[in-house]
Amino acid sequence: GKCDARAVRCHERIARWHAMCEHQLSHIPDFVQHQSQQNIAELGQTMKTLNLYYDDALGRSTLEVASEEKLDHNQGCSSDIVMGKSPIDFDGSALSNDTDGDDVS
Repeated sequence: GKCDARAVRCHERIARWHAMCEHQLSHIPDFVQHQSQQNIAELGQTMKTLNLYYDDALGRSTLEVASEEKLDHNQGCSSDIVMGKSPIDFDGSALSNDTDGDDVS
């Protein structure tokens, strides 16, 4: 399929999500017993896709798509904003949900 910077950002965010879930939930026995293996498998698939994007011979993973091209090809990653209420960090502090904040890369 087509590879562009939006797809890379989306897959990077998915990989961070799976890694964060594994870290934050690893102390819950029910998660470890029933869901950890699937989470790690999905993280592995995401990393495999990211490696393919990074190794793209045409260098498309660093190219931003012009706005008229975005209408023809949308992989669900056209927005950098995470929808919903702002998440809470492990220590109870609110994590910023803005693209201008330091916690969003």
